[in-house]
Amino acid sequence: MMVSRDVESYKAIAQVSADYIIQLDGDVMLHPRFIEDHLTVIKPKQLVCGNRCFVLKSKTEKLVNDPSNISLNLLNVKKRKRFFRIPFLSSLFKNKRNNTSRKGNVGCHMAYWKEDMVNINGYNEDFVGWGYEDIEMVERLMNSGVKKTTLLMMALQYHLWHPKSSRASSEKNKQMYFDCREKKLFYCEKGIKQYL
Repeated sequence: MMVSRDVESYKAIAQVSADYIIQLDGDVMLHPRFIEDHLTVIKPKQLVCGNRCFVLKSKTEKLVNDPSNISLNLLNVKKRKRFFRIPFLSSLFKNKRNNTSRKGNVGCHMAYWKEDMVNINGYNEDFVGWGYEDIEMVERLMNSGVKKTTLLMMALQYHLWHPKSSRASSEKNKQMYFDCREKKLFYCEKGIKQYL
């Protein structure tokens, strides 16, 4: 399921019939074994936060102009250590960003149980514009008792280059996130349940 974290995507999450959701942005490419890797780590009451490397602007433009040429190599990406799929090493990195760490909470690559998402009322629609809506949602999931794990060196994702979104709302959004964290909130008033 592709999720871009706007009102339409919140409605889409509400309408998903599956019990488990792997959430992605629409501006990414996936390793051929991406879904297979995710399916190996599913556990009850667990949120999986993945990672991604960034495709350079020049390579992104080539991919857009010729989608048949989807090969990537280390010269085409930033964050190169995230380029390698080495499943047997993945478990060594899982606890680097565990349930107590807020690092690695990126909405472009996460997986969760729909029931857990409904329990916290999904994404908080009071967030406007870019920033912090995904880590605030993860914070509430964790506050509700969902454990977080990270998926590194597996389920590789390649984020295509694009101009940055406006950061005009980032300070307000950041404060909303800090309020959630300080008050240990797990539920938001304006969220997914209005679409169920």
